[in-house]
Amino acid sequence: MISEIFTAMLITSLSGSCLAAVILLARPLTKRVFGYSWHYYIWLTVLFTMLLPVRFSLPRTADIVPSVPAATQSGQSVQTEQDTNIAASVPQEDTKTELLQTGTRFFAGIIDNRMDIIAYIWLAGAVTLLSVNLTGFIRLAWQIRKNSALIPCPELEGFTKRKVSVRVWERTSSPFMVGVIKPTLVLPARNLTDKQLNNILRHEMTHLRRHDILYKWLVVLVKCLHWFNPMIWAAAKQIDAECEISCDMAVTRSMNRDEEMSYIDTILSLLPVRQSKRLSITTQMAGSKRMLERRFMMMKTKRTTSKLVSAVSAAVAAAMLSTTVFAGGVLSGLTGDDYAVEITNNGEVIELANKPFIENGEVYLPLRETFEKIGYNEANSYIAWNSGVIDIAVLNYPEENGSYRLNIGESDITFRSFSGEDLYNANVAYNIEITFSGDNVPLLKNDLTYIPYSYFEFLSYTINTDRIDIGYTIYDKDGNIIDYNGFYHLVLDEYMIKIPDSWSEKYSVSASDDTVSFLQTATYDKYGKGSGVLFSIEKVNADEADGLLNMLAGSKLLYSDDEYAYIFAVPTDVQYPIWSDRDEEDIEIAAEYERMFADVDLIAESFTISDGQ
Repeated sequence: MISEIFTAMLITSLSGSCLAAVILLARPLTKRVFGYSWHYYIWLTVLFTMLLPVRFSLPRTADIVPSVPAATQSGQSVQTEQDTNIAASVPQEDTKTELLQTGTRFFAGIIDNRMDIIAYIWLAGAVTLLSVNLTGFIRLAWQIRKNSALIPCPELEGFTKRKVSVRVWERTSSPFMVGVIKPTLVLPARNLTDKQLNNILRHEMTHLRRHDILYKWLVVLVKCLHWFNPMIWAAAKQIDAECEISCDMAVTRSMNRDEEMSYIDTILSLLPVRQSKRLSITTQMAGSKRMLERRFMMMKTKRTTSKLVSAVSAAVAAAMLSTTVFAGGVLSGLTGDDYAVEITNNGEVIELANKPFIENGEVYLPLRETFEKIGYNEANSYIAWNSGVIDIAVLNYPEENGSYRLNIGESDITFRSFSGEDLYNANVAYNIEITFSGDNVPLLKNDLTYIPYSYFEFLSYTINTDRIDIGYTIYDKDGNIIDYNGFYHLVLDEYMIKIPDSWSEKYSVSASDDTVSFLQTATYDKYGKGSGVLFSIEKVNADEADGLLNMLAGSKLLYSDDEYAYIFAVPTDVQYPIWSDRDEEDIEIAAEYERMFADVDLIAESFTISDGQ
C-alpha cells in the first residue's frame, strides 16, 4: 500500500516538475506579455499537479485473459498402512543448504521490498518536515502571543471588514500577517507616521484579501510531500518572490507618483539594521535588499494589462494545467496495473490485503491470506513452511482430512486424504501426485507465497468442495470486466461460449434448426415454452446477416466468414415474472433471472469458433 502511494507521488512530482520547468523556461516571454498576478498564480497549477492525484488519459484496451492451465495426473497410489508422522515427512536438508536458502530468501526479500523501503524513507522525511514546520509555526504563534501587546487599530476599518487582531512586537522590524482562521497583524515596536501605517495596512490587507497565507501553507504542504524534489524548492522560492511583487503591484496600481515614493520610503524605513531571520508562513513586508531592488524596479516599470491579455493568460494557464494532468495520466498508466482482480468464494467477495496479480496468463492469489479468508484457519488446520516446501493441513472434518504439499518454483502437488482426528497417527485413504502444466507454479513475492488460481481449484476438487469455490473477476481501470472464471460450453460442435460458474444448474439449452437459445431453468419450468429466454445465437448464411441484424432489435454479429455468420440476440419482450401479483417464488426467480442476464454481454464476448471449424 505504501509503495503504491509513493509511486503515485512520484508521478505527480514528475508531472509538476515538468510544468515548473516550462514556466521557468517561458518566463522571458511571459513577463513581456502577461501581468504580475499571472506569474504569481500560475504556480498554483504546479502545486495542484503535485498534490492532487487526478489523472485523465486516453482510453485503454486491455488484453488480459488469464487461462487456467490443464492439470495432468502423473501418478496415483492407494495406501492402507499407518502414516506415523505426516508433518514430519517434510524432506530435511543439510544445515549449509538450509542456511544458503535462508540467506537467499533474505536478500531476495530486501530486493523485492526495496520500493517499500524507499517509500517509508519518503514518508519519514515528509512527516519530519511537516512536523518541523508545524512546530515552528506553533512556536512563533506562542512567542507572539506571550511577548507582544494587543493594541486597537481603528484604521483597519477602511481596508477590511474581517476581524483582525493587531499586535506590537519588539522582536520584529518588519510588519507581517500570520494565521489563516484568526489573522493577526504584527507591527514593529516603533512610532509610525500616519502615511507609514496607511501603507502598511494597504500592503498587509492586500495579502489578507488574496489569501496569501493560505497559499503559503499550500506551498509548505507540497514541499513536505515532495521534499526529495529540488524543483519544488525552486518553485517555492519563486512563489515567495512573486507574492511580494504582485502584492506591490496591486497596492500601487492606483497610486500617483508621490504616493508610490511614500510607499517605497515606508518599505525602506522598515529594513532591519542587521540581517534578520525570514519568518515562514507569514507575509513580511520588507525582505532582503536584493529582493527589494527587484520589487522597486518592477514598480517603476509597471504596466497595465488589457482584458484580452488577461483572458489569453487565463487560457494559457488552463491549457498548461490540462496538458500536465493528461501527461500525468499517461505516466500513471505506464506505471500502474491495467487491471484489478476481485476474488470470490461461493459467490461472496473476499477482501485481500495482499493484491492478487496476473502472471503468465493466470491469476495468482496470496496463499496464507486466502487460506484464512475461506475459513481453514479454524480448528487445527494450518500452513507450514520449511525451506520452500509448503504443507497445508485441512483438519476441519475428522471423517475427511487432507494434507497438501507444494514447492516454491515447482509444478507438483502431493495430496493425501486420511481419516481420524490425529494427524500424526492417521489412516491414509489415498495419495495423489499431480503435475500442473506450463510455467504457473507457486512463487514468492514480497516475502509472501502466491499460488495460481488453478491450484485452489484443485483444492476444491479434492476435499470439501462445498467449502471452497474460489472465483475471480478481472476489471480494467475503468471498472469494466475484462474476464471472469467460468466453464466453456461447446454448442453444436461449432463454437464455444464461456458460461459463468454462477449459472451452474440454473440454465437450460433449447436448439431448433440453426438457433440455440439459453434459458433460465426456473422460469421455463414454471411457465413453459416462450419464457425464460436469456439469449439466442443463430447461424445464418453470411449474405443474410446484415438484413437479420437490421430486423432484430438488440442483436449483434459475433462471427462471420465467407459462408456463415453467427448472430447474438437478446429477447425484446419480458421473459420472467414481473407482474404485481406474483408470489414470493416469482420474486426469487425474477431476481435470479436479472443476475444471470447481467452476464449476457460477457458471454457474447467469449464466443469462439471451435477448433473443428
